[in-house]
Amino acid sequence: YGNSSVGSQQESTGVWDSDYAMVQHLEEASGNVLDSTTNGNNGIPVGGVTYSAEGEADGAIQFDGSDDTIPTDVYPSDSDKTLEAWIKFNNFPTGEQDMTMGCNDQADHRFYVGYDEEAFFYGIGDTFQSTSDLAGVSEGEWVYFVLTGDGSNANFYVNGQLESTTTYSQTGSSTDSFHIGSRTYGG
Repeated sequence: YGNSSVGSQQESTGVWDSDYAMVQHLEEASGNVLDSTTNGNNGIPVGGVTYSAEGEADGAIQFDGSDDTIPTDVYPSDSDKTLEAWIKFNNFPTGEQDMTMGCNDQADHRFYVGYDEEAFFYGIGDTFQSTSDLAGVSEGEWVYFVLTGDGSNANFYVNGQLESTTTYSQTGSSTDSFHIGSRTYGG
């Protein structure tokens, strides 16, 4: 690490196997964001994202909370799934729900996490849940979200703590692609 005379030793096939649909590090300084798996689920930023923002691990992309987004070619299915992300809100959104990342085609194919005034929320399959006990989460601090689903049971974690569990159902794949940094319903 830190030795500029050594070339890249990245080996995506040895790290991100076929169980991973997409891994985005968001460390790019411009252009498309590249999927670290061999699946090629790259994203094309729109709306004027800010590259090279300070990140929790090797850079980040900053979103304006209005029209910045990174659509991808991932359409979450009814199989097992996990969404993990480090997110920092410089200011918590007020008013409408702000879907931080995910998809919702309005046909019971939800897969997203977000924040709404005083609570984090998530959607998976046919279910929407809001959490309320989030002591210790502050503006300007990094928050680690994890949402898991096994086809019928979902778990939502914030900073390693289980915040909510629920049951859900989903048949088929979303018709809305997975977006990073946006509020999107049906495209």
